Amino acid sequence: MDVLLEKFSLQNRSFTKLVGLKSSEFETLQSAFSKYWEGYFETYTLKKESRQRRSTQRRNSTFTDSSEALFFVLLYLNNHATQEELSKLFGIDQPRVSKYLQLAKQLLAETFQKEKGVLPKQKKERLNAIIEGKKIDYFNMINQ
Repeated sequence: MDVLLEKFSLQNRSFTKLVGLKSSEFETLQSAFSKYWEGYFETYTLKKESRQRRSTQRRNSTFTDSSEALFFVLLYLNNHATQEELSKLFGIDQPRVSKYLQLAKQLLAETFQKEKGVLPKQKKERLNAIIEGKKIDYFNMINQ
């Protein structure tokens, strides 16, 4: 996973196209998102069970940090990637992709709800609409 994020470094134009955010926007959002991502895993496991032991970074962890998890969910939301494509790209099985997407979307929505000003209004509304599964009227968004 580290190699994938390095390949699409924050300064790379491909990165901006993939996640739909400028590097400064990604970094601001990641800073806020990390509180919710890390907070969740301090308390619960991916299976939503109460954690019995302290959470630690393992050699075989799917994501090494919250920036990778944010990249993962934004890649899905902005590019309409299938779970099978994400599975191949990130080297995890499809059921686990599904669980991580569900969790990451929930935590991203929570970040938007609780953290004001993490993204420009238009980008925040667009991502929220995608998370909620609403049809987006791009014409009206542009003309607002």
